[in-house]
Amino acid sequence: MPDRSKLVTLRIRNLGCIGPEGLEIALDNIVCLVGRNNTGKSTVLRAYELAQSSKPLTRHDPCQWTPVGDFPEVELIVHIPDGIPNVDEKWKKASGGLKLVRSRWQWKDIETKPVRQTWDPAANGGGGEWAEDGKAGGADNVFNSRLPEPLRVGSLGDAYDEHGQLLKLILGPVAKRLKQLQETPGSSLHAAIAEVSRTANEPVVQYQADIDRVGAQVRDGFKGVFPEFDIKIKVAMETISIDAHKSLAAGSSIRFIETASETGIEQQGTGSRRAMFWSLLQVRNGIVREQKALEESQKRKAKNRSQNSRPRAKRKRRNRNLTRREFKTWTTRYKHSRRQQEMWRTNLHCPDTSCSSTSQKMHCTRWLFVPLGSTYTP
Repeated sequence: MPDRSKLVTLRIRNLGCIGPEGLEIALDNIVCLVGRNNTGKSTVLRAYELAQSSKPLTRHDPCQWTPVGDFPEVELIVHIPDGIPNVDEKWKKASGGLKLVRSRWQWKDIETKPVRQTWDPAANGGGGEWAEDGKAGGADNVFNSRLPEPLRVGSLGDAYDEHGQLLKLILGPVAKRLKQLQETPGSSLHAAIAEVSRTANEPVVQYQADIDRVGAQVRDGFKGVFPEFDIKIKVAMETISIDAHKSLAAGSSIRFIETASETGIEQQGTGSRRAMFWSLLQVRNGIVREQKALEESQKRKAKNRSQNSRPRAKRKRRNRNLTRREFKTWTTRYKHSRRQQEMWRTNLHCPDTSCSSTSQKMHCTRWLFVPLGSTYTP
């Protein structure tokens, strides 16, 4: 069984050039869509992009021959392994060694976000049905974070643009780390930039006397026209900072080595460029998954620490008359301990003063449980 989430099946209806008859695609590590123009290849990619991001439909997205009352929808069957948080086991159905969760997204109108539903395998006597209440993962953004993020790549395009996109895939984590170090006081990079700024400002200090002399001459000429004003020439270096993405992109390149020769991407053909792109994409996605897992782990630990350090609120004693509704709500929500139940049994009484039951006889139908310190007003 795979140890991480995996797309298994994609189903599409009433979207693009795919009509109400629908289309089902079995997904694997590599899926190749082959077909004539206007047969739905781009629609398949658009369908997954809409579902994963929960985006609103545009007026160009729905199928033009969708029946009235029918809606565009995308269904995903995803393997969610054990141990994945926020996805309850009730939504999973074991099949072929996988734990499958079915979710569908329906768009009821243009420019509106979809409604997501989850298939409940145990409903309808075990036959399953779309659940009206509740859904796997709770909030849509939580569940969607379990799905692979789509990255649309155009056809050939310009070699230099593609080169930049490839570098961006590699350099993203490095640039992010450089920015963190640059903004963290006490880091070696932060100290080095401060030292460079100080060194770069030394010529300004060295020539400050000449700057002041020129400034005095300018001031004298200006005050001859506007004696009530004064001016000063200030020369200083602004705080030096590094644009990590720009600096890394300018100094980096992808080189192709064959025997003794070394060439750039602009000298490569379609096949080698595509092979390089997917290789880099696979590696970077692995890095991003590890980073997200680490960030989620750190957030959970911080949340647990916050909850453990939060002082518990003291329960207030209820010394007041209870209405019938308040009494019912109170007895429904409160978790009775055995000791509290024993104490309340001794506090049983009949609020009807005309009742002859002076002892605790169960034939009186108006005996009630009342919390200690409170009285019941019918």
